[in-house]
Amino acid sequence: MIEYCNLSERHEEQILALYKENFKILYGEVYDPEKVKREIQTYQVVVAEQAGRVLGFGVSTDLASGIGYPGVSELTAMRRSLMWAKGTTEKKAKFKTFYEQKAKKQGGKAVTRHYNNKFLRETTEVHPEDFYFSAVAVDKKFQNMGIATEITRRRIEIARQSGATAIFADTRIKSASKHIFQKFRFSLMLLRGPTGDNNEASLLMGKRLRKK
Repeated sequence: MIEYCNLSERHEEQILALYKENFKILYGEVYDPEKVKREIQTYQVVVAEQAGRVLGFGVSTDLASGIGYPGVSELTAMRRSLMWAKGTTEKKAKFKTFYEQKAKKQGGKAVTRHYNNKFLRETTEVHPEDFYFSAVAVDKKFQNMGIATEITRRRIEIARQSGATAIFADTRIKSASKHIFQKFRFSLMLLRGPTGDNNEASLLMGKRLRKK
């Protein structure tokens, strides 16, 4: 029987191993143990386990607590992203130019796209109590069993109970998590690239939460 719980000390070694195995897929970067330790110490982690073995995990945080990139909080990053997503033609042009310059430096291909949907029309502000979903990963031997879907469902419920009005999620364009977020009706906000060491494009997605 698969059990779902919050992270505890007994899970950490297995979580770090799973992170290392999936880091390139999740972030498009070379494994960074310090980044991982910061995340699991600061963020909330939902763990799927069976008989003491960690099968998968999902990471999330409220934007007020999120550490974000060095020197940038998740709250600041999401406000900036919303500004780009809802921006004027001039702002969208600057957004595109930024990734074109980045692609030139990295030798990758510039990819940008803005979306127009109900989520973006309704979302005018990002609040500290809103949530950000980071990594979700499942052991290769236990994939396609609905584990990542259940982890995501539980993370959404945690966000709802914490008073969030919206959830934001980053995912690599080729990652399976994109389809999981779409299953839970996350809307596309921005497609941008290159991001990370492998020049792969990434998606920013969002979901509004209705009070039950």
